[in-house]
Amino acid sequence: MNDPIQIIYEFLTESGTTFADLLGGRVWSPVVAPGFKNEEPAIVFHPSDESPEAPANVIANSIVFKCYGGAATFQSSRDVAGQLYNRLHRARAQTASGEIILARCRNMFQGGEDPETGWPFHVAIYDILTN
Repeated sequence: MNDPIQIIYEFLTESGTTFADLLGGRVWSPVVAPGFKNEEPAIVFHPSDESPEAPANVIANSIVFKCYGGAATFQSSRDVAGQLYNRLHRARAQTASGEIILARCRNMFQGGEDPETGWPFHVAIYDILTN
């Protein structure tokens, strides 16, 4: 069985991409790193659903991304969600740990303010097949 979280992480943090340059390694799963203060763009993601598919090693994933903009504005978090869309929607890629067969943005919306910190965020949900 493949590790969808690792495959997605490797794809999003691939050096030399606009997305990786923007986030600078601030891509975490399943929670934000200790000490993060929303001073720079970041995302945190986790699966909301995983199910095996045929052939044997294919996993269908529904992944929830929480996008922070590095500023106290909803527009900054929306900009990060837009950059995630540019990088991930319709992606097909090979990584060191496996393959993204196909990624599709199901929906994107203003999430609100984080209840603990008050930081604005956007949510994006993707359906991703990995192998």
